[in-house]
Amino acid sequence: MNSPWKKRRKIPDPQVRDAADQFDDARLLLDAQPPGSGLLLPLLNNAVVALELYFKSLGAVAIYTPCPGFPGRSIVTAEAEVKGHGLIDLLESIPDGVRQSLERAYAARHTGTECCETSSSSTKGSSSLPATFLRRARVWTSIRSRP
Repeated sequence: MNSPWKKRRKIPDPQVRDAADQFDDARLLLDAQPPGSGLLLPLLNNAVVALELYFKSLGAVAIYTPCPGFPGRSIVTAEAEVKGHGLIDLLESIPDGVRQSLERAYAARHTGTECCETSSSSTKGSSSLPATFLRRARVWTSIRSRP
């Protein structure tokens, strides 16, 4: 019996991108609700899951599993090369050219804003996205730890 094999198919991977779009659609529905509706945590959760899946769609590979009894046919699924939910690890797993293009677009959109800082400790060049995620995670942690 043939074993499954992996191949990068398309960036972004359409299967993973579809899942990300669904979570982002849910985020938009929640965001449209009036303030005080009690939906802030579901809104944040859907936003983070959508972002995680968008990152995974940019670094996913297709898995081809041969179909028993159907020679030459495979079941195709997608899998992120990095396991887990860490946004920094997922961002850094995206192929260099795609990630650098994403970082340039982010920097161009946020030039001159407080969210666009360059991390001097970045091992991947002058990436502002990891620095932004880390800073916002620290802010969120400090808010959660207040009495």
